[in-house]
Amino acid sequence: MSRLGEAHQEQLVVFYRSVTGESTEPEIRLTAKEIELQGLLPRVVAGPAEFLGVRRKVKGVEGLHMLMAFEIMNFIDGERSGLQIYEATVAEALQGGEDYYGTVTPEKVAGYLDNLAEAGLIQKR
Repeated sequence: MSRLGEAHQEQLVVFYRSVTGESTEPEIRLTAKEIELQGLLPRVVAGPAEFLGVRRKVKGVEGLHMLMAFEIMNFIDGERSGLQIYEATVAEALQGGEDYYGTVTPEKVAGYLDNLAEAGLIQKR
C-alpha cells in the first residue's frame, strides 16, 4: 500500500508540474486554525434527551449551511479530531457544490464546535 501511495504521489507531482509549468510543487502547510482543530478531540457529553432538547438552540455560525452544521455534529464521535471533522465536512460540501452547501472553512467549523460546547452538548479536549 505504501508503494502504491508513493507511486500515486509521484504521478500527482508530474501532473502538477505539467499543468502549472512549475519546476517544484508547493509545500502544503496547515493554517493556524487547522493546527488548532488538529489538537481538539470533541466528544458528545449530553444524553439523547438533552441532545434532542438543546440542539435546536445551538447558535449557528454565519455562512455555515445548516446541513453542514448537522454534519459537523454527526462526525463528533470522541475519536475524530476537529481537523478530521473539518476535512470530512468540507469534502461533503465540495461534493454538493458551493451553491448548494455553501462554504465550509476551518474557522466556521471551530466556531460551531465552540457553540456546541457552549450549549453543553460536547466537550472539547
